Amino acid sequence: EKLAPADPTNALRRGVILLGRGQAVEAVPHLRKWVEKHPDGTDERLALAQACMGAKQWTNAIQEFSTVLASSAEARAQVLLDRAQCQQQAGDSATNILKGLDEGIARIGPIPQLVRHAAEVELLRGAVEAAVARIGVLAERSERKERWLFEQGELFRRGGRLEDAQRCYSNAIVV
Repeated sequence: EKLAPADPTNALRRGVILLGRGQAVEAVPHLRKWVEKHPDGTDERLALAQACMGAKQWTNAIQEFSTVLASSAEARAQVLLDRAQCQQQAGDSATNILKGLDEGIARIGPIPQLVRHAAEVELLRGAVEAAVARIGVLAERSERKERWLFEQGELFRRGGRLEDAQRCYSNAIVV
């Protein structure tokens, strides 16, 4: 900045450096300043979303992640997961969180991280069968089923359905 105080990229650079140093709260105003002047920059907006997330500005992070997802031709699983995490932290409804995850799954396919996160949200709202069914999608697509059977067993166990959990664990061993 001292060498080129009029350089318009100073705010962007400072924000990215602060974010990289773990100073998300300090990074937000610099990145926001850049994004307001350059709203089409997907990577810069993603950095702002990550800074908002790090600063626990959940609503702002959700908005920025959603804008990134809407403006990008390709959805990235991590962006979808980060948005879902921010939605959970903000107290958004399980229905809205699942809607966003399901849109991502429809867009990029049943990536295990997305499906697992959706299963966790289902479990948190008490929908054990729905959680297990989501993992079942991964099992159907996999040649090796034991991992997914074990995960289904864990979901049943955590949902208080011990007999169903035991059945899944037994099936995982047999497969």
